[in-house]
Amino acid sequence: MPEGIVLSAINVAKSLNQHHITKGSRMNRPPTQNQDLLAWVGQVRELCQPDHVVWCDGSEEEDRRLRQVMVDSGSALRLNEQKRANCLLVRSDPRDVARVEKRTFICSQSKDDAG
Repeated sequence: MPEGIVLSAINVAKSLNQHHITKGSRMNRPPTQNQDLLAWVGQVRELCQPDHVVWCDGSEEEDRRLRQVMVDSGSALRLNEQKRANCLLVRSDPRDVARVEKRTFICSQSKDDAG
């Protein structure tokens, strides 16, 4: 992954102040009681060993906070509030090879499924 994207993701992650799971800790107030989901998150946490797992709740406050984190980290720009209220400009990094069509592969059973 390009360094700029990694640094942006790190900045976003550092700025988040939400419910999360830290390495070796128990789940901290997940927004679900679905035992299958909680078990899966626990398995993925053990496999990937992230610094934390962020639980999203879909609230307006969360949306506002995430938008501000993106702006503060430099990964998004606010557009003119009078013309485009509550809109951000987020560009993909040209070094991101997943955005290069000749390097994108779609695996499906039939060509028609690939679109």
